[in-house]
This record gives sequence, C-alpha cells and structure tokens, in this order.
Amino acid sequence: MTSQTDNNVSMRLCHDIDIAHCSNASDVMEEKEPSLASPEDSGLISPEVGRIVEITLAVFINGSLSCVGLVTNMINMVVFAKHGFRDSVTISLMALAVADLLGLACMLNMCVCFGLMQFATFTVIDPLALVYVAGSWPHAMFTRMSTWITVYICVERFLCVYVPLKVRSFITAKKTSAYILLISGLMVACYANIYATFGVEWRFDPRVNATRLMLWVSSNRREMENISGVMNGSILPAVSLTIIIICTCAMVSSLNSSSSWREQHAGLSQTKHSQTGSSQDAAASQRSVADSGKNMPERRVARMVIVIALICVMCTVPELTINIVRRFFPDLDANRRYRYTNVIMYYAKYTIQNVNASVNIAIYYRMSSRYRQTLRSMLCLDSNSVSEKKGVVKAIKQEKIVRQS
Repeated sequence: MTSQTDNNVSMRLCHDIDIAHCSNASDVMEEKEPSLASPEDSGLISPEVGRIVEITLAVFINGSLSCVGLVTNMINMVVFAKHGFRDSVTISLMALAVADLLGLACMLNMCVCFGLMQFATFTVIDPLALVYVAGSWPHAMFTRMSTWITVYICVERFLCVYVPLKVRSFITAKKTSAYILLISGLMVACYANIYATFGVEWRFDPRVNATRLMLWVSSNRREMENISGVMNGSILPAVSLTIIIICTCAMVSSLNSSSSWREQHAGLSQTKHSQTGSSQDAAASQRSVADSGKNMPERRVARMVIVIALICVMCTVPELTINIVRRFFPDLDANRRYRYTNVIMYYAKYTIQNVNASVNIAIYYRMSSRYRQTLRSMLCLDSNSVSEKKGVVKAIKQEKIVRQS
C-alpha cells in the first residue's frame, strides 16, 4: 500500500514525472528502476509531511493565487484596451498580461486536476492527461513567453534611454506587434518537440476498471525531454536573465546620472541667476525645467519597467537554480530518494511564478498615473466620474418628476 501511495505521489509531479520509458501513463504505477530508493527511504522529508505540504501548495495556495492572477490580468487587459494600441509600451504590456493570463489558466487547471487526483474516485478524463496536455507544459511555455516579453520591454526602454532620437524609427507600434508575435512563435517552436511525444486516447484503465481518456507517450520522450530541459529549462532562462539584468543596471545608472545632472544644472542656474540677475539665464533655467518635464513620462515608464524587471529576476532565479541543481543531483528526480523534496521545490517554484504573474497590477497602479486614472474611472472612484454619475442620476430623477407632473 505504501509503494502504491508513493508512486501515486510521483505521478503528480506534472512535467517532471519520469515516464520516459513507459508506453502509457498507467505503466508508471508498476515501473521500478534499479536505482530507485525504497518506499521507506523518503530522504529529507517524510511522506506524511510531503503530502501535507504538497496538497497545501498545489490545491489551496496555487489555486487561490491563480484565481487572483486571472482577475488582475483581466483588469490589466481591459485598462490597456481602453488606452488603445498606439504606442509600443501599451502593446508590450498587453502582451505580457495575455501571456500571464494564459499561464495562470494552465496553472489553475493543474490545481484542479491535482485536487481530482486527491479527492475524486473516478473521472471520464484522466487528470494526469489534463495536467500534461493543458497544464504543466503549456504553463511552462507561457511562463517562458512572459519572461521574453519582459526582455523585450527592458531592451526597448534601454534603447529609449540611450538612443532616444533613433529609437522611434525602429520601435513602432506595428514593429512591436511583429516582435511580440515572433517571440510567441519562437516559444511555441521551442516546446513543439515535447508536444510531439505525448497525447490523449481512449483506453481501458485497470485502476478504475473503466475506459476513459488517458495519456500516451512515445518511446523517444526521454531524449526530447532532456533536450527541452537543457534548452527551455536552463539556457533560455539564463540568457533572458542576463539581458534583463544588463538592461536594468544600465537604466538605473542612466536615471541616476540624469538626476544628478539636473540637480547640478538647476543649482548652477539658480546661483548664476541670483548673482547676475540676467533674464537670459532665467530663460535658460526655465527651458531646462521644461525639458525635464517633457522627459518625466519617459523616466516614469523606465522606473516602472525597472521594478517589473527586478520582480521578474527575483522570481526566475529560483526556477533556474532548481533546474540546474536537478541536473547535478539525480536523486532529486521523480521516484528517487528525495522525491518529496522535488515535489515541494517544484510547487514552491510554481507559487513564485504565480506571484510574478499576479502582482503587476499593483506596480501599474502605483507607478502609472494614466493606468491609475483609467482604473479609478472604470470603478467609478475618480472624482470626475463620481460627479458625472451623480449628475446623470439627478437628471434622471428630474426627468421622472417632469413626467409625473
């Protein structure tokens, strides 16, 4: 009974489940490799603790975060749609919200399927098949897509800071849309080899003594999974993090240097004007202030992008670390000695990714006056919207009174 339970736990490891040498998913229940640890040897975490933490993270925490993230990203999409798609920043942020929304939808599907595996006695569709086809791997793809859209946003802001006069010629709304579509297509291509190695089919399941829709895998899944693990799990995150960190550091340095220059220039202008009282100096000082005011929106957008990039880095580093560590410590793999540690690590990674996909609304509201004004207007919290609404209500009441009289 313990062996059966342990193998069931290993089946819930989403895309990290070790079924490479199986002809179908049900064979996982019976497969044993020579190097597997005994059921009693649970490594650092006992089976009881592992199952409690696993259920808490997979069903309750990640399920709740996914629901919250779906709502917040829907709000983001509505706000950006109201702004229109005339500038590259709005298009990029809309694409980021869409990628996060799709990733969170896949994560919610994973949480529901895990709950079905825990508490449901029978389902027409095997929950494990749903996890693979519409949960784990699509979530990984959309998460990677979101990261690379963030890379594009950082590069765009970096160019706006360093070559502001030239950037408008090669970063337009249409070209940004093309770049986003190119990024999305490349991410789909990176995961296409994995999707060619599994699918669903109607098959008799001896575990429930019924025919239902189940998962099938090909014989070359192990090779494809290794290639995808190196490319999508290590190389792509490492390259994206490097680009984001370089662009973010450059933007921070540029903002700091421009702030210092403005303060020094403003101080010198005031001192010179107080000493000479020249009208030309006063006009030059006013022009400097005006130029500073013109660049203020660009600096605000750059600061907002810096915060988004820092959160993306903090949430991607744990994932990259886990993927690299598992390459050097095979016992962290599914069905091996530290299998419960592996389960908890991956669900903790999913929790961090959910947070990363859900918190952008707070950043936009705090750092973008345009976003804040649009959202408050949508929720009828803006003073002008409230007064207009009161005026409409008052007009309707007066019209009713006129009709009654």
